[in-house]
Amino acid sequence: MREAVLSGPSRSGLNAGWSPAQVSGRLALEYGRPVVSHESIYRFIYAQLVRTKDYSWRLYLPRGKSKRGWRGRRGGNTIVRTPGRAPLSQRSPEADDRGTPGHWEADLMRFGNRGQALLLHERHSRLLLACRLHSAELRRSVAFDNGTEFARHSRLHTLGIRIYFCEVRSPWQKGGVENAIGRLRRFLPRRFYQGVRLEANSGVGANRRAASV
Repeated sequence: MREAVLSGPSRSGLNAGWSPAQVSGRLALEYGRPVVSHESIYRFIYAQLVRTKDYSWRLYLPRGKSKRGWRGRRGGNTIVRTPGRAPLSQRSPEADDRGTPGHWEADLMRFGNRGQALLLHERHSRLLLACRLHSAELRRSVAFDNGTEFARHSRLHTLGIRIYFCEVRSPWQKGGVENAIGRLRRFLPRRFYQGVRLEANSGVGANRRAASV
């Protein structure tokens, strides 16, 4: 049963643009019980990569990676180049349960040498934006990773925004925006940036696209 699901319905869902977690959840809903875990789907895809040497299998995955795991960054520890850094553990507990609007996660979505876009994920509504923040009530805090692109975060303090940083090599602590970027990579690969405009209301389109998968 499990092997049949992996080679049949799972591949159909992945081919439609769903993530392994979405495929797993959908199958559990249809069968009324857990059928296959998202981890089993990941392992199945990577096993096919190793067995067949056909790297097109990676295109079934949200980020299209041919290998799992964290990829190191050259240049040493970036924390020392981020003055005034506050760890995410100091963020208000109200942000953890997603019950209070206004707490954000942010990251840069890079497109090779052609540019980059700043994406913001609001934890309460799961709204995804690629535009500036307007309402003071909706800009309580922002969580960044430890990239040097956020080293001048103190400039945001003048807007009353509290800034927090993930622990070293722990981007999963802002999993909402990481997951969103992973899904968008199917439609906005690194080589796709040329000719793309990010309008002030581009968050609407981004959410529709993310919701479709």
